[in-house]
Amino acid sequence: MNKQPLKTCTLCGKIFPATLEHFYKVGGKKEGLRPTCKRCTIDRATQTRDPEKLREYGRQWGKDNREKRRQSCRDWRSRNLEQQRERERQVKQDDPNHAKR
Repeated sequence: MNKQPLKTCTLCGKIFPATLEHFYKVGGKKEGLRPTCKRCTIDRATQTRDPEKLREYGRQWGKDNREKRRQSCRDWRSRNLEQQRERERQVKQDDPNHAKR
């Protein structure tokens, strides 16, 4: 029985047969296939072709999800207090007038 190897797309997480039907070719890789499926590769290329549309989507999402973003930032800061303090120390050291603006 001929079992075809499977490959997981690194963006969408879906599992496909590791064939050219589902993945583009790329040099330098062991299996010779891109890590992302064709659908995700096309979607990513479309986004980079129209960066203003992507920025506008991000702005709108930020407005629509303001409280969700704030809570996410609060959660990150509480989990990374020492890292945040070190970053603030570094900014003050690099630019003593930073907070006085």
